[in-house]
Amino acid sequence: MGIELQHQENGIAQIKATLKDLMAAIAGMHTGRPGPNPAVVDATVMSSAQNFGLSNLPHAFTQSTFPKVPGLPKAQSLGYFLHGLDGAIRSKIWLFDPQDLMSAMNIARSIEADLQWQPNGANRLRKKQLFGNGSGTTEQSSFARLGETTAIDRHRIKCPPAYVPDFGVSSSGIGSRSENPERLDSVVSFFKESGFSNTQLEKIVKYKPELLLANVEKIIKPKFNVLHDLGLSASEICSIISSNPAILRRSINNRIIPSLSVLMGLIGSNASVAKLLRVCSWFLVTDLDKTMVPNFEFLKSCGIPMNLITQHIYYYPRFILHKPDTMRKSVDKADELGVNRSSNRYITAVGVVSSLSNDSWELKLKTFRDFGFSEDEILGVFRKAPQVFSVSEEKLRNVIGLLLATGRYNTLSIVRYPKSLMYSIETRYKPRLHVLEILEKKNLIENWPSLGAICKPSDKKFFGKFSGFYLDEISEIYMGRLNSVAKKS
Repeated sequence: MGIELQHQENGIAQIKATLKDLMAAIAGMHTGRPGPNPAVVDATVMSSAQNFGLSNLPHAFTQSTFPKVPGLPKAQSLGYFLHGLDGAIRSKIWLFDPQDLMSAMNIARSIEADLQWQPNGANRLRKKQLFGNGSGTTEQSSFARLGETTAIDRHRIKCPPAYVPDFGVSSSGIGSRSENPERLDSVVSFFKESGFSNTQLEKIVKYKPELLLANVEKIIKPKFNVLHDLGLSASEICSIISSNPAILRRSINNRIIPSLSVLMGLIGSNASVAKLLRVCSWFLVTDLDKTMVPNFEFLKSCGIPMNLITQHIYYYPRFILHKPDTMRKSVDKADELGVNRSSNRYITAVGVVSSLSNDSWELKLKTFRDFGFSEDEILGVFRKAPQVFSVSEEKLRNVIGLLLATGRYNTLSIVRYPKSLMYSIETRYKPRLHVLEILEKKNLIENWPSLGAICKPSDKKFFGKFSGFYLDEISEIYMGRLNSVAKKS
């Protein structure tokens, strides 16, 4: 018993010493003086308590410690804590509206435990545990980012509005959580009136909660107006912004308008720019003078016509946003692989190469080699249809395996029509190969058609070709496909 008591007394002494560091850390954050990371110190406190069988002790110490930090308001200590929490926890804790630090800590622990018990819940947290691992060593807690806020953040943030409000009710119900409830009200109202769904609003809030306190007239509305002037509908604007909320943080004069000017100069009309933004909104948040403009000029110097470059970016928009050095290396590799610069496929080859790391490229090559393709045959596939190398290794294996298993096609058949590797097994190959098997068994056909003749025609043309002569034999398959197509349309 004496040994156990001594053990706990040692634990109390250790925790007291660590809590002094915690006070110094918090005071340092408030005054700007350098000091230890308070979140790491707190993790040490919790771990020590667990090791010494004193898991409840830090609550009492911490509750008395924070008020003793000179000049640190209660709301500010709570704000620092909440601001540093992992996003998955922070997005839920505001629903409970904690009024003091200890309540917030207890709620955070409960939320973390709940997340870890859910399927794949642990993967939703950046770190395994919120406070300590209870093993005598500590790992940085999920609110250890608290000590990583910048000097500007420390002076600016008093009680960060990092919450996910219930957008099904009036924002006035949550205004008390913000320093400026009137502004929050106006922002939420503007988003609602602009057509944002609850899901879209949540995406914005989770990305940057502070956007709910932005000035509507100066920060938010100008972006909407510019996009509307391009010819984008309200629903399209909502989709673009919710998919890339960073747009709302970019300067209208220093980033968005200059980016739109570059786009219009390169691809033409408002309608063309709007079409591109529907596909990819990254053009509004990237410095196009450092990426798109030099890449355009370089590709033109390679002999690629402007219309082909423009056409390509609608299908592979991020391709043109690569760093110029990456673009040059991709062009060099496409040349090494023997793709003709005068071919319309050249820019596709450059785009595919630029999207693949060296490891990914080697995996594609290995997939073909595993099925017996020679090096020349692999190069033949790439030169004829570079986009095939954008297909996943799993799909390549499945399609190649299916075609070779028929005994009617070989690697050379695939090289002759490499796009055959891009079609669906379930909706394209299985019904059509089944038809050919039936007709062959009934001696109604001697030779199977080429892969191009199987893949390229629509269902109507393919089944129509055979149904004219063999409707009785394949009527069940034919009618099944017609019904499937009718349901989709």
